[in-house]
Amino acid sequence: MQTKVLEYIIAIADERSVTRAADRFYLSHPALSRHLRRIESELGAPLFVRTRRGMELTPVGIVFVNDAREILQIERELMRELGDGSSVPKLKRELRDGSGILKGKQ
Repeated sequence: MQTKVLEYIIAIADERSVTRAADRFYLSHPALSRHLRRIESELGAPLFVRTRRGMELTPVGIVFVNDAREILQIERELMRELGDGSSVPKLKRELRDGSGILKGKQ
């Protein structure tokens, strides 16, 4: 699953609308609906239910969106750390000797 798809699902949750979320990404409504159906098919559960107030997250959808937000935050932090390339030598050294980045994450 690509991180862009995570962004799409979060946008649907934030906008409570596939149409408004599609507009945010300059996608057609059918294209975004296909992404949503594909993810729901992979998970074997719906992420949203349609109500008069718009699209509402199911319990599975709540977990998915919260985790998707975390994944995207981790991706942003990683890109910020490695973005200019100056951290790469330090990162390689830490990976080799086992210090630093993974300590305390277990």
